[in-house]
Amino acid sequence: MILRNFSLILIMFAALMVVTLKSSFAQPCIPPLKQVVLYDTVGNYYVYWKPSSTTPTIDYKVQVMCVGLPACFFSIPVTEANVLKMNGGYLGVKIPPLPTLVSTVKLSIFGPDCPDQFTFAFVLSLDIITDNLDIAIASCDDDTCKLVVNKWTKLKKLTSYAKDKCGAGGPGISPSTVTAIDAPIDILLRKTATGNWQMKSIDTLVCDSCYVFNFQVTCSDGSIHYVQDTICFNYTGPDLGCRVIGEMPDGGSFGLYPNPASGKCTIELDLVQAANVSVVLYNTMGQRVKDVIMSEMLEEGQQEIDFNVSDLTTGIYIVEVRVNGQVIRSMLSRF
Repeated sequence: MILRNFSLILIMFAALMVVTLKSSFAQPCIPPLKQVVLYDTVGNYYVYWKPSSTTPTIDYKVQVMCVGLPACFFSIPVTEANVLKMNGGYLGVKIPPLPTLVSTVKLSIFGPDCPDQFTFAFVLSLDIITDNLDIAIASCDDDTCKLVVNKWTKLKKLTSYAKDKCGAGGPGISPSTVTAIDAPIDILLRKTATGNWQMKSIDTLVCDSCYVFNFQVTCSDGSIHYVQDTICFNYTGPDLGCRVIGEMPDGGSFGLYPNPASGKCTIELDLVQAANVSVVLYNTMGQRVKDVIMSEMLEEGQQEIDFNVSDLTTGIYIVEVRVNGQVIRSMLSRF
């Protein structure tokens, strides 16, 4: 009897611990401090919100409901796998498109165990701009061209956008009110006395790479604007001859040089046996831009495949090499 009672006590204690642990990691049933729906010119929609408190895990149920016609309703679980993180404590998630740009929307953003509480939210446009930065100094890091923006560099389009929305004169916007949403790399931002926005990179970057930032711009009059700025870091210095070398699935080797390149580029293959080889270039949108060779039989041993990238625009490309059906992919920078 004593053992049975002791077992029951252990079971009750374990159940209490599970409930306690679950509640300690769960999102509180308190409305977010701020929430907004954003859309851009290419049809993407996002919900961003600032939680009332922070918890060790991301676990939300975001519900979107259109008020009036045409009707809409979306329910999206948000975890670490799909959350968009924003400096300043904001969180976000991509949502399906709303029926119209003038839809009136209510949001309910709580933990999965909380009751629904719908409140109205603003639907605002997310403007799109591109800042191209020319960087003349880089180095080879093993097989990759790398650079660091260690001097304050002007973001011309962000500056123009901020001045257009907030005015060129006066205090305008302050650094504390510009937030990079889900920043893919760490950068520093500052505004000069003349209202120019500048940046430095903390991370080391791949030459000719582009990164997308969503900025929240708050003007001195309290108005808020959202802009998506694709910042491209274009290497303009001499060819460094960085070489990409990899191992193929069958034990052979693969090389790609120079990288970055502006003209002739060479693929080196060390084939352990005769093979059917195809080489195709894709852009970062997944679009096929160049067929170098298609299903050619190459003999065993060292093989070189030359191709020209001068007809391609500057940017990042994916070189896909198929050897007897086995796929090798490598990044190529066109400067």
